[in-house]
Amino acid sequence: HNRSMDRILGAYYPGSIPRLVHRLDKDTTGCLVMARKRQKASELSQLFKTRDMQKIYWALVRGHLTEQQGKISLPLEKTDSGVVVNEESGKSAMTLYQVLATAGDLHLIAVKPTTGRMHQIRVHMSEIGAPLVGDRKYGGEPLDIDDLPKAQNNMFLHAWQIEFAKHKFNAPIPKHFKDVFDYVGWTENECLDQLETSGFLDV
Repeated sequence: HNRSMDRILGAYYPGSIPRLVHRLDKDTTGCLVMARKRQKASELSQLFKTRDMQKIYWALVRGHLTEQQGKISLPLEKTDSGVVVNEESGKSAMTLYQVLATAGDLHLIAVKPTTGRMHQIRVHMSEIGAPLVGDRKYGGEPLDIDDLPKAQNNMFLHAWQIEFAKHKFNAPIPKHFKDVFDYVGWTENECLDQLETSGFLDV
């Protein structure tokens, strides 16, 4: 995954390959920060480490959510087989979420990780009984809508917005999300309205 991104950058910027400041999980879409110069890459990396860079994801989850807006605080530990919750030796991790739309047990949520642990969103949502659709590693089943065969191979996690140093960037919602929206009757504008009126952006 990372090697393929490096090849793409090398093709677009021969002789001066931008440096990736952070990584996205394989199959996660959305905003990716990179820098043309080593010094700027170091400065931006420090913003991630000090949590001065805020990220908001959109995710499609399946399960029972008891709250429209919630906070998940479960310590995480990296193991050979993946990331697990470990109350004794895990590193602190906190994830905030806001439900934007619901169709049965299918929910579109906005997610704000206040810490940057590996696979944090995926593990936290799985732990509360609402794993990401398509996230087989952490208990998420593939999308089971026969009319959307191309979307059945996707994991539904999208880095929607990233904000730092008075800059804000948004990545357009990808097609596999839009296909689900159209199928269940959601609109992107309605989801955005819910996000803005919920107060979640100010949390």
